[in-house]
Amino acid sequence: MRFLLNEFEKIVCAVLFLGMTLIGFINVVVRYATHYSFAASEELLTNGFLLLTVFGAAIAARRPWQSWRTHAASVGLLARTSVVLVVAVVLVLVLV
Repeated sequence: MRFLLNEFEKIVCAVLFLGMTLIGFINVVVRYATHYSFAASEELLTNGFLLLTVFGAAIAARRPWQSWRTHAASVGLLARTSVVLVVAVVLVLVLV
């Protein structure tokens, strides 16, 4: 039970990504076979990407700041990290 609580965001992201992949694949197969597509698939995929972004931000926020700083400094992105975080939060707030 503790594993599920600690890894909840990662599990949700994995399930969402799997579901989105299946919806997209089924839509492509149906479109190829019947020349029609599922109308709701685009909305489901768009909302799935939004939820992946939100849960991905939650995963990133749970990581220790020291590991972020070390990784960002090794890639040379330390100065842009805060700007990217601010832009991501603004985009999530605007899109929700």
